[in-house]
Amino acid sequence: MSGPVTAGFGAGPVLLALGASFREDRFNQVAEPADSSIATPPNDPSIGVQGIPAAFVGSFVHQFSSFPNLHGAYTVKEAFAEARVPLFNDAHNVRDVSMSLAARYADYSGSGGIWAWKAGLEGHLTADLRLRATVSRDTRAANLSERFDMQNRGFTARDPLFGNTVYSLSATSTGNPAVEPEKADTFTVGAVYQPSQVDGLSMSLDWYSISIRDAISQLGPQAVIDNCFAGAAALAP
Repeated sequence: MSGPVTAGFGAGPVLLALGASFREDRFNQVAEPADSSIATPPNDPSIGVQGIPAAFVGSFVHQFSSFPNLHGAYTVKEAFAEARVPLFNDAHNVRDVSMSLAARYADYSGSGGIWAWKAGLEGHLTADLRLRATVSRDTRAANLSERFDMQNRGFTARDPLFGNTVYSLSATSTGNPAVEPEKADTFTVGAVYQPSQVDGLSMSLDWYSISIRDAISQLGPQAVIDNCFAGAAALAP
C-alpha cells in the first residue's frame, strides 16, 4: 500500500508505503549413486579418473565429491514501512529539502528476527545541484548454500607443530542452519550536478563508510590449523 497520508508541512504531501511478505526457499539435491555407497577407484585415465592420491584409493568417494545428498529449507516473514517527508520548497521550486525514513523487520526461521533501517536527507541548493546524505543499518541473511551446503575436497596444509611439515588431507566443510544475519552500518554523502546548459549531462560524486559486523564467512583448513596452534579454544576439536 502506498500514497499520501497528510498534507505535510507546507512543502508537499507526506508519502507513506507499507508492505508485508512471506517467502520460503528450499532445495533437494540427490547424488546418484549415493556418495557413501561406493569406494574411490584407482586412477584410470580411460574412464576419466586421475589425480587421486594412492592413499585414498578404496576409501569413500564422498571425500572427493562436491555433490552429496543434501536438502534444506527456511522461511522469511517481513514487514516494512517507508516515508518521504518534504521539509522545504521555495516559491520557484528551485530549492527544496526532503527527508526519507524506512524500516524493515525480517524474521528468519533458524536465526530469528532482525531490523534494518535507513534515514536520509536530500535537496536542491540550486536548480542544477542536488546534495544527499543517508545513514542506514543493512542486513544480509545466510543463503541456502551458507546454511545447508556441504563440500568435500582434498588439500595440502602445513603442520606448525612439526616444523611446518606439509601433508595431503581431505576436509569436509558444511553450512550452519542457525547462523545469524550479518549487519552493516553505512553512512553516505554525495552530490549530483546536472547543468541545465548541457542536455542529458549528469555528474555525481559520493563518499561512503561501511562497517560490517558478524560477517558470514568460512575459515579455510590452514586458517583452522594455524589458529588452533595459536590457542583459539573455539576452533579446538
